[in-house]
Amino acid sequence: MTSPVIDEDIRSILDLAVPWERLSGARVLVTGATGMVGQYVTRALLGLGEHLGVAPAVIALVQNEAKAASLFADDLSRGSLRLVVQDVAEPFSVDGDLDWVVHAASPANPAAFRDDPVGVVRANVLGTMHSLDLARSAGAGVCLISTMEVYGAATGSDTGLISEETPGILDSLDPRSAYPESKRLAETLCIAHHQQFGTAYRIARLSHTYGPGMAVDDARVQAYFLRQSLSGADIVLQSDGSMRRTYTYISDAAAAVLCLLLAEDSNTFNIANDDARVSIRELAEAFQRNSPVQGGSVLTKPRTDTGLWSRTAGGTFLDCSRLRGTGWAPRVSIADGVARTVRHHLGVG
Repeated sequence: MTSPVIDEDIRSILDLAVPWERLSGARVLVTGATGMVGQYVTRALLGLGEHLGVAPAVIALVQNEAKAASLFADDLSRGSLRLVVQDVAEPFSVDGDLDWVVHAASPANPAAFRDDPVGVVRANVLGTMHSLDLARSAGAGVCLISTMEVYGAATGSDTGLISEETPGILDSLDPRSAYPESKRLAETLCIAHHQQFGTAYRIARLSHTYGPGMAVDDARVQAYFLRQSLSGADIVLQSDGSMRRTYTYISDAAAAVLCLLLAEDSNTFNIANDDARVSIRELAEAFQRNSPVQGGSVLTKPRTDTGLWSRTAGGTFLDCSRLRGTGWAPRVSIADGVARTVRHHLGVG
């Protein structure tokens, strides 16, 4: 199952002027392939064969077989995609060698941080261990999909930007730290495997990401804005909405991940659209402008269902100069990305 918006996004990724031919004949395993990031990475890898004649073999590790069968029905029927169905927190294997394991399986919904923090840690830590163990045995590298949340309350340099060398500041006694702390340990596992066994790695620290594939019932603020705009309901802010964040459209984020597979050396990379810094109110207004039902407003008043909101800090901006050195550049503005997200969820082209 795809959509005109997703098809356009995948073609946009493949239009990047990078050496895609390096992935010709590669075998790539993507964990969490039904999630937003994993789905786009999987679709783009499959698109290399369909549109550019560069045909990597793609294996998708998923937990929900029915969802995967729906999302990738055409690719599965053609035999261009193979499924491995299991919990990423349990050991897994595939036959033959691999070139890359893209480890994108992770519970990123803040509701999971509250309701199942142990499950979050299991997926992030054990899932990464199993990905690295498989990579070692199969002669592959690992691309870990991490998060800017590992920086915690870190502040930027004189430029106001946080580089990959900036140490993060987190409270290990905060239950919500199950997510960023386990992501930090996942990153350390990559470094440890590289040091001890020579396993190649790429660590992708994503900023706030949105777009098709984002669950409408997700507890993150961008999903709440989408949910309200689709129904024409008011968007209610808990603050004046002046906090600024960077929101990166999913095709730009997925393109960055693929560019890391083409990078020369093991390293850590911030991933964010430097040109898409927006206040929470501006983001809400962008979703409201694209609502198919007129009449909703952006309001400010106290809310009782605070579980809808993540507690991720704002005002933290990433230095992405290292990423840009791979040939990547963001293409999708906030206005275009929000419009594309709403169009997808409305089922229009």
